[in-house]
Amino acid sequence: MKLFLKRIQIVMFVLFSTFLFFSCDSLLNKMAGNEEDLPFISGVNHSTDDPLTAGTAVDFTFECNDLDIIRVSYQDTEKEIEYEYIRKGADGKYSQTLWIPKKAKKMQFYIVPKGGDIYDENQWKVRKTYTINGDYSFGDFTIPTDTDYAKAWSYRTNEPEAEVKTWIADSTLEATRKANPYQYVKDVSEKIKAAAPTDKFKQVKMVHDLLALLIPYDVVGVNKEPMPPQDYWTVLQNKVGVCQGYALTFNKFCEMMDIDCDYVFGYGRGETHAWDIVKIDGKCYLIDCTWDAGYGAKNEAEVLEFKERYSTAYLFLQPELFGYSHWPKYDTDKRQLTSTAVTYDQFKDFVSVSSYFHAVTPRNKTLKLGEKNKFQILTFDDSDIEEVFIGCILEDSSSGYYRIKKEDKTNETFVKTDKSIYSLEVTVPEKMTITKDGQTIESAVKEVRIFYKSKADGKSYTAATYTPAK
Repeated sequence: MKLFLKRIQIVMFVLFSTFLFFSCDSLLNKMAGNEEDLPFISGVNHSTDDPLTAGTAVDFTFECNDLDIIRVSYQDTEKEIEYEYIRKGADGKYSQTLWIPKKAKKMQFYIVPKGGDIYDENQWKVRKTYTINGDYSFGDFTIPTDTDYAKAWSYRTNEPEAEVKTWIADSTLEATRKANPYQYVKDVSEKIKAAAPTDKFKQVKMVHDLLALLIPYDVVGVNKEPMPPQDYWTVLQNKVGVCQGYALTFNKFCEMMDIDCDYVFGYGRGETHAWDIVKIDGKCYLIDCTWDAGYGAKNEAEVLEFKERYSTAYLFLQPELFGYSHWPKYDTDKRQLTSTAVTYDQFKDFVSVSSYFHAVTPRNKTLKLGEKNKFQILTFDDSDIEEVFIGCILEDSSSGYYRIKKEDKTNETFVKTDKSIYSLEVTVPEKMTITKDGQTIESAVKEVRIFYKSKADGKSYTAATYTPAK
């Protein structure tokens, strides 16, 4: 009897183990996205032979009744570099022209079953994979010379190109933007190349102007969890986006016009942020279309709204000022475009500035006295600024600040060297001579401040404060 019961137990254990194995195997298959467990895609066609080629446009068509959307992921050898979505057309089919990024080594189609949450990354499953043929490399991150910057800065006009305004107002182009963003990018790119056939700086500025004027920042979507898709197709079609959307769309235009462009992800003033680097004549320049489009501000009802404010403040901006508020997370040293890179801890410790100003150099909170320093300030709006100057707070004085005295008085005040940049090169002394209690004494400099004088009330306000290095 005992032997019989033991045999029953063994049989039951085998049956249970077999059931458990197949159940787990089925679950693992679903998690892995095996084709048997996913909605079927039929009629997958594209206009070139496999493998596909990076930097080319490909027409894809799909037929599938069980899907709401298809996600296309472009990857290099390590990570995803770009993505976009294919949505069902009026005819019930999926059909879209896909521009394969130059950096892509692999292209994968992801799907979510009908009714699933497309914002839940765990629900996306790989359905089809293509190998991409191409060996594109952005190459070296070469820092421009002063002569290079002198040319680039001539395009920082704080005025958008007239042709760009015309294209935005063009009803035919607007209809194309809504119906087929890929075709819109292609059509506008052709217009840009026709308007500036050999001038890459102007071509880049036109793309910058288009996005800064056309796309409002998504003050609602930026706080959603998860955030709405930021691929170029969605951003252009919905005419709204956040920093990632601006940067990816800018990148797409550049690819269409054969301009080397590097999408950069990192931090902007402590928050995650995205921007671009373009290569013109072998030299790299930084661009942030997002911050040149406008800013968020609360209205009377305390609701955050987007305020349009076109600017070229972050177009071809020198790395010393750009890096004050932007820190790239990947290839950090290269993408700062400076001879000496800063760490994230140093970046977080940069001196704070008043609301009128958006960047200042030297960038950290300390300053070595007795040596010549080049101070620079970046501002979007200087309509209320009469002058910018440097003052010292002294150890033995309680009467405010003392200006640095120079025989040439013009050296005391910042000079506007650009549409948005004020500069001053000066040596801040270790001590200053003052009169205290009827006696002339030398007092050590305790603090160095950059001030600006308001046109509205004639008063001086602090723009930035430095603590001298010991």
